[in-house]
Amino acid sequence: MVTFLGIFFILLVINGALLMFSSNGSKEKVGPAVKDGLEASDAKIYPIELLGSNKYKKAI
Repeated sequence: MVTFLGIFFILLVINGALLMFSSNGSKEKVGPAVKDGLEASDAKIYPIELLGSNKYKKAI
C-alpha cells in the first residue's frame, strides 16, 4: 500500500509539473486573431435540399 501511494503521489507531482509547464507555454503562443482569413476563404456553402431528393432517408 505504501508503494502504491508513493508511486501515485510521484505521478501526481509529475502531472502537476507538466501541467504548469504546458500552461506557461501556451500563454506565450497566444496572438491576435486573424480576421482576414474568414473573408479570403474559398469555401462554398450549398443549401440542403430536403424535399427535392429522396435518395437519403431520415434515420430517426
